[in-house]
Amino acid sequence: MLTTETKRIKKEAQEQNKLQLISNTLAEQHTNQCIALRAKHEEDKETFENKIKLMREQLTEKETTPCVENDASKDKAQTDKKQSVGDFSNHILVLKLRLSKIIQTNKGKKKLMD
Repeated sequence: MLTTETKRIKKEAQEQNKLQLISNTLAEQHTNQCIALRAKHEEDKETFENKIKLMREQLTEKETTPCVENDASKDKAQTDKKQSVGDFSNHILVLKLRLSKIIQTNKGKKKLMD
């Protein structure tokens, strides 16, 4: 009876050991996956920040470059605008064109009012 009890306890201990080993390997795999995900996240975060920094530099460069326009170039820009759908890559130019159009219509309205 004592030997059967010891055999049963030994068998339970071996099963518990197997379960413990399986649990340890699963925990190690999950830990490795977490570490890999964190590393990938940090790498993606750095590339994203670098892209944003580059885009900001390009934007400030576009904003700091002087735009010299006279009446002839404005007329040409307006005719080009009417002929094509438009290039919206430079938002400052688009806003300037809209502003000049609004100013022209306001001048026309003012002339009609007088």
